[in-house]
Amino acid sequence: MEVLNYPIADLFMNLVRESTDEIKLCSPFIKESIINEIYDNINCNISLNVLTKFNIANFYKKVSDISALDKILFNNHQVFNHSALHAKFYVFDNSNAIITSANLTFSGLNRNYEYGILINDPNSISQISNDFDQLCKSDQSGNINQDNIVEIQKILKDIPNFERIDIPKYEISCENEDNIFNEDIEFIVDKLSGWKKTVFEKLNQIEGQIFELKDVYLFENEIQRIYPNNQNIKPKIRQTLQFLRDLGLIKFEGSGFYRKLWEN
Repeated sequence: MEVLNYPIADLFMNLVRESTDEIKLCSPFIKESIINEIYDNINCNISLNVLTKFNIANFYKKVSDISALDKILFNNHQVFNHSALHAKFYVFDNSNAIITSANLTFSGLNRNYEYGILINDPNSISQISNDFDQLCKSDQSGNINQDNIVEIQKILKDIPNFERIDIPKYEISCENEDNIFNEDIEFIVDKLSGWKKTVFEKLNQIEGQIFELKDVYLFENEIQRIYPNNQNIKPKIRQTLQFLRDLGLIKFEGSGFYRKLWEN
């Protein structure tokens, strides 16, 4: 084990180059520049799985790049969304693992003061790798596909540019702040259609940020009138909530509770 109290960009890319079988990356925030560098160094035919936080507000506020995830999918690798993700860890060929405070951003790997450890103990790496797999399969996770990317890109295209004050030396990670989309939600509604639009509009009628599944079921009769031929309204509501979660518009808190990721 080695303590990492220095910028890990060189170490990280060396481990990418040395990997021949599988790489697993877990980071809430991911920037396109880092993904481009990974693909400049990665070996052909390697398995790459990425676990991140797919959140429209994070993309809008440019703390994470949807184009980075688009490139991963374009290269036939997998992206998973975990709405409560805060962990940052990286596994290389089940022979090395990094647990760190650093996101996959230029500042995280090169400039910020981050702290972590490099692990090469096989038992520990096996546990970390298994934890990654379990996180990807958890109730709070979903598999991101190209359709999700396209839908969010359509929404972002028409929203006025977000202007962030640049801090010259340090990147500030405002996970709680950046989780909430606080622009006009009509930018979202206008790009949704069908069940996604219907359920989203009903969610927006519920007061507060937290809601339960039973709160959405209160709109069952209204939704039934919109879709008179559908005799499975509740299952369709549950399915649509999962779609909205995969778009980074809501967060599943567990035990039937959800959180809106827009300002209500």
